[in-house]
This record gives sequence, C-alpha cells and structure tokens, in this order.
Amino acid sequence: MASIHLERFNVKECTQWITSNGFHTICLYFLPQFYCVASEIATVLKQQCNDSHFLVMISGSSGVDTVKYRTKDPKSSPDAVIYFGASCLCTAKYSSALPILFVPLEPDTSELKYISECLKEFSSEKRILLVADLTNSWLLLEENLSSLFATSSCTPEICRLRRPDAKYDLVLFVGECKNLEFVLNCRKLVVVNPQKRSREIFDGPKEFRKRSSLIEKFKSQSGKQVGVVFVNYTQSVTPIMSSAKTFCKRQKKLPYFLSLNQNDYELRLGNFGQLESFVLVNSCDCTAEVAQATAKYIYPIIFWKEFLIACSQRISYGGIIWNEDATEEAGGDEDDEGEEDRDEESMKLVERDLFKRPDGWFGLVVDAGSEPVSQIKEGLRGIPSGYTNEEELF
Repeated sequence: MASIHLERFNVKECTQWITSNGFHTICLYFLPQFYCVASEIATVLKQQCNDSHFLVMISGSSGVDTVKYRTKDPKSSPDAVIYFGASCLCTAKYSSALPILFVPLEPDTSELKYISECLKEFSSEKRILLVADLTNSWLLLEENLSSLFATSSCTPEICRLRRPDAKYDLVLFVGECKNLEFVLNCRKLVVVNPQKRSREIFDGPKEFRKRSSLIEKFKSQSGKQVGVVFVNYTQSVTPIMSSAKTFCKRQKKLPYFLSLNQNDYELRLGNFGQLESFVLVNSCDCTAEVAQATAKYIYPIIFWKEFLIACSQRISYGGIIWNEDATEEAGGDEDDEGEEDRDEESMKLVERDLFKRPDGWFGLVVDAGSEPVSQIKEGLRGIPSGYTNEEELF
C-alpha cells in the first residue's frame, strides 16, 4: 500500500477557505486511511491560521453535528467542517447546518498508471462507465482522463449515478464502493483502490441472487424471534420500531431491538444466541462490506429494505419492483388486536441477560452436566479389523 503524505492534500485551499470566511472553530474529519497525516495537517493549519481552533474527529460512528455534545466547552462548537477524503454521499454522515469543504487527494502519476493498467485488462468491453468517489475525484479531471484513455479504443462515459443502468458492460469504480444497491445494479463491477493497489471484481446478478436467497431464507425461517439491529443510526428510532413491530406481527414473529454502534458489530451478533434472524437498520447506504461479511452466517442477516420485501411491501430494490401488486401500507392491522399484548417488551432495547431460556442442545451431549462424571476406562487398542492380534497385521 502506498503511503499517504501531506502533499496529497491541498492545505493551501483549506487555509484560504478558512480565512476568507472567518471561521473560528473548524472540525477536521479524516477517513481511517488518512489518520496518519491528521496531526500533521492540523499542525500546519494551526500555524497558518493562528486565530482559529481545530478539532480532529476520528470516529465515524456519528455525524459532525454531534461534536458540540462531546466538547467540554460549549463555546468550542465547530462553525465549519473540512472533510479530507470522502467515500460516501449519505446525508446522515454530514452536517445539515455547518458549511463543509471536501478536500480530495491531489493527482498522482503512479496511481493513474495503476488504474490505466487495470483498464487495459478490460479493453474488450464495449461500454464502460467510469465512477470515482470524492477521495479520488481528481481522476475525473479532463487532463487525467485524456492520459487514462490515451491508449484505449473505448470512449469513456462519466455520469453521477447512485444506481447505474445495466446497459453498461463494465463499471469501473475508483475508490471504495460501499453501496450494496450500486453493486446489485451493475452487470460487472470492478472496484479499484489506487492507494492500496488492489482491485475486486463483482458480478451484479450473482450478488443479487445471494440477497434474494437470504430474503427467502428469512421468510421461511421457522424461528419466531427477530433481532432488529440499529447500526450507526442517527435518526429517530421510533418510526422504525413501530413499523418493525407491525410487520413482525403479520409474520407471526417477535422483534427484539438492539443497538450496536461498534465498528465490529457484525461479530457481536453471536452474543444473542437465541435470535434466529437479524435485520440491520442503518442511516447510511454503506452496506456492501457488511453484506459480504454476513452472507455466510448460519442465520439470515438482511437489511431494512430486504425486510420490507420479506413482509410483502412494494419496493424498488436491485433494479426491479418487488411485490408490485401489494397495496397495503405500513400500519396497524385489525387482527392484531386479538393477539397477546407484547408491545412493552418488544419496544425495549435488548440486553444480553434478557435470554433466560436454556438451550435444549449443547455440543455432543444432551443436557450436558446433568450426569456425574464417570471414571475413565482404558479401551481397546489397535484397528477395528483385529484388536486382539494387532501385532500379526504388520
């Protein structure tokens, strides 16, 4: 992986933006791969903007609007934000009130060469769509495109799409592609990370079949207990909890609500062994990496949109309209009134000690530990074809 240096960011543009607007407290946000230059950039900015105060945000679990609640001095709340690199355009990750400056990487000839080499391997494709995240938006400059396609016979097409049309034979994504729906809508997707010198190829239809099978598995799951997991959720949970409770009643299931905002939350789902399936609720569309990590779990783990599909709701997902004939909306059912009232329990955030029901099977022994341990006895030695005359066999 190529190391990132201070020169890859236009610090001069940052200082001009700060001084021209007279910002006093600025929050500096860095992607994890840029933490190595965070202190250096903050030092340079402080030297050039003596009257300004800088806060460095290294946690991606919440938006920058929450910084004012983390600082001890209320007067130190930021009045501007600078993002050094960005791989997602989800509004929940950015401030809704503060002015924002996005600072992409500066062009690098070695990275451009690496991208060009990757492109040559797919030169036989007729229609290619080139996409880049904000971190690598330097690639879309006209002079860089001319160099990139100088030896290529294809004509590049560039557009700003969340969900590309399947008419393209190949979508070349430069940066980090975290949007699962973007992957599902591509016939063939090649994700190139020029900083890590890595690439990954995705088959959109194949990934779509995986997600469809998980939806069907969720629908056919005999277990009644569903874990609704809030992951990096920055909005009000009340509407989601109400809808989840209604849909689960229709499916004859009981929802339990969990909040796991750690970065390794997909590994923590094993702590809730009594839940037979999970629904992940996220404020952001960055679910591609989680989808890959959890696709092979024993129990189905799906996302909120997929949960709505499983509950027969009409929704657009993966380039098609699911449950097109469905007309009912989310809300209460008249039949629900006769069911056992479990609203209070299901609306609580679940804790680990909630599950008191003992397991019926553990390991290789039924009801392990109920019988006293017996004395170890010496068994037969040799091979099954002749324990008593094993020496004669060799």
